[in-house]
Amino acid sequence: MDRNVFVAIALSMSVLLFWGAFFETPKKTSEQQINQKAVQKREQNSIAPTIDQPQIMKKLTREESINTSKRIKIENGSVVGSINLKGALIDDIAFKKHKQKVEDGKNIIFLNPSDTENGFYIETGWTSIGNKIKVPTKNSEWTVKGNNILSDNSPVILQWNNKEGVTFEKRIELDEKYLFKISQQVKNNSNSLLILGQPP
Repeated sequence: MDRNVFVAIALSMSVLLFWGAFFETPKKTSEQQINQKAVQKREQNSIAPTIDQPQIMKKLTREESINTSKRIKIENGSVVGSINLKGALIDDIAFKKHKQKVEDGKNIIFLNPSDTENGFYIETGWTSIGNKIKVPTKNSEWTVKGNNILSDNSPVILQWNNKEGVTFEKRIELDEKYLFKISQQVKNNSNSLLILGQPP
């Protein structure tokens, strides 16, 4: 093969390697930075809760968490506990007819507040399609409308207003054993078109 052909191939390879080393890599890094900044900006501007939001909090004991939050009582013949008005979370449930040990008589605990070591709770709510409507999050403070004790023959109604003309409402019912029924509705007194869905 002609010596000139080898030289041409070598020069072509040099040009490609030089181009890839000094132009392609910085371009990719720049695109990654732009994409990362766009994601951060969307997260900062988001008013709807997201699943992957980091949560950094000091863990409390169960008693500390329950005693330091506003709550409404839950009780019937089978369960006893409370609903946290911050986030409208059902996070305090114990079984009255089932004991941890026969001798001490302590109820078996089923649900625990989220800021405790063994946090396990029931959360319901909405997500805003396109983040155009401010919806309640886990940190929203709900108010009680009417009855403030949930039992098998007295449901409770919780409300949260987004200060933009939209009121979110939850009606929580409990049967004579363990079954909770949660009905949700939205009252729109604004001029906005609501496009809401249940979070995954």
